[in-house]
Amino acid sequence: MVEYSARTLTALLKNTVSHSPNRIAISCEGAEFSYAELDHASDAWAAFFHTQGLKLGERVAVILPNLPQFPIVFFGILKAGGVAVHLNPLYTSTELKDHLQDSGARFVIALNSVLPTLQPALPLPSIEHIILASPGDFLNWNAKLYDWINGLLHSVDLTKLEHQYPCRWWSFLQAQNDGEQHRYEQLFHDANPEDLAVIQYTAGTISASKGVMLCHKNLLESTLQALERAVPVFETKLECPVEMVPLTSVVAIPLYHILGLTAGLLAIIALGGCARLVPDPRSNTMLIRALSQPFHSIVGVTTLLHKLMGLKEFSEISFESLCLTCSGGMVLPISIADRWTLITGAPILQGYGLTETAAALTLSTPLEQGNSLTYHSGKPLRRTEMQIRHAERAWIHPLEVGEIWVRGPQVMSGYWNRPEETRACFDAEGWFNTGDLGFWDAEGHLHWVDRKKDVVDVSGFKVWPSEIEIIALTFPGVREAVAYGVPHLHQGECVHLALTFHTPPTDANFSVDSFLRHCQRHLAAYKIPSCLIHYTSLPRNSIGKIRRVVLQDHAIQGYPSHIAQCRVLTHNEDVV
Repeated sequence: MVEYSARTLTALLKNTVSHSPNRIAISCEGAEFSYAELDHASDAWAAFFHTQGLKLGERVAVILPNLPQFPIVFFGILKAGGVAVHLNPLYTSTELKDHLQDSGARFVIALNSVLPTLQPALPLPSIEHIILASPGDFLNWNAKLYDWINGLLHSVDLTKLEHQYPCRWWSFLQAQNDGEQHRYEQLFHDANPEDLAVIQYTAGTISASKGVMLCHKNLLESTLQALERAVPVFETKLECPVEMVPLTSVVAIPLYHILGLTAGLLAIIALGGCARLVPDPRSNTMLIRALSQPFHSIVGVTTLLHKLMGLKEFSEISFESLCLTCSGGMVLPISIADRWTLITGAPILQGYGLTETAAALTLSTPLEQGNSLTYHSGKPLRRTEMQIRHAERAWIHPLEVGEIWVRGPQVMSGYWNRPEETRACFDAEGWFNTGDLGFWDAEGHLHWVDRKKDVVDVSGFKVWPSEIEIIALTFPGVREAVAYGVPHLHQGECVHLALTFHTPPTDANFSVDSFLRHCQRHLAAYKIPSCLIHYTSLPRNSIGKIRRVVLQDHAIQGYPSHIAQCRVLTHNEDVV
């Protein structure tokens, strides 16, 4: 087992650089950076931030996809004593403005294609420097061709922008070269474990997005705790200590997502391996290209695995070296997990966690769970305390559903600029209320049930959407199923069920009556969906999580005809 002595994220990188400087740390579309090169480039960025006046604890907004620039500036920010604010490049102008204002970022590092969205959010009083990166900064000729075409269509004149907005504008390479001229050891900050490292905004699929404050210790503990479970899985397949093999992980989840940051970047750096970045996981071409060379692990969301198995090129991928797949971001249906494992021959590591807990709290591995892997989220990680509470009672019977409360070194210190919301989610002893529901089985494995806010109240009876979705997914032809509550005149709420299919449903291949009888065989009467809706595609956020709030809005509108992607299959209730 690898021993980890680092107490901060910057020390984690330095440790790997010291013993494996020439190993490849980052690869992306043909570009490669060794650990020594990643360290050198991030040093230059730390120097750049210092010379431009970044003070300890000040925020730097990073609006980048999975490109080499992301890990370079991430470690540069931390070395300078700054705080990385990770923002989604697909945000709207309103979302960008809200998060930039909330975080008070002084520096913004964004992909050049984000500029049309970023400009309407400007000017902002806190922003003093804006750095524009491009795919062609480090990548192959295809990316440079993209940059050339994009330049013809959307030319960027930095001088003109400086006259238009009261801040300094830089190109990515210009800023990095400036930092190269000031690379002095005394400029770098010696971080403490409790120093704030990242402000990670929640997805905001249910309520307003909040900035989660994660320190070095939170992120490092989460990463190393998960590796304690994952490393034995690697070593079982490799038949040697993990440090003897330069591992390669295909990172097909955004690094601005907490799972991408911890499992996709920090874990592979701890192992001295290579993070093979997929700039846009929505691109089938990029995915297949990333999987065309040998790899030892994949990090992605459930929808990615499902999509990959539907591609014709999937059968041509070699999984001979694959040791494990890390899937997160949403519930992993049993049917998808079993099919993936059968095809690839490698297990899926699934767990339970939140942005507020720096990703994983539990992790289920095949070495400890055997054939039951796909039925639960595993046991709590080292130094992680968990309780299932019901009516303020911490002790609860096995199989009894209650609220999940957690305490441990990976749990956030609070929400940025939201002291009241922070106090509301912690109790007096430091336990954090996740807002999720779950239960323990007899062996002590956690079973996640649902978000508390998603539970449907039908005439006083509680209905877990996940329970309905599991049954729906066992019906032939159903690809995806999402259950949600809709206000009802007499029952309080009723259950609607949105479905997608492997092939479009017709009278010949799908019977509503047969589907409802299937549900009736497995579900109590009050759980039976009163409305079935066929969607050609479900509304999702940028990492693929389904947005129930959009589906509920469609329902309240009566699924109007202008929503082209949905068609009501059956409808039998009085909606408020």
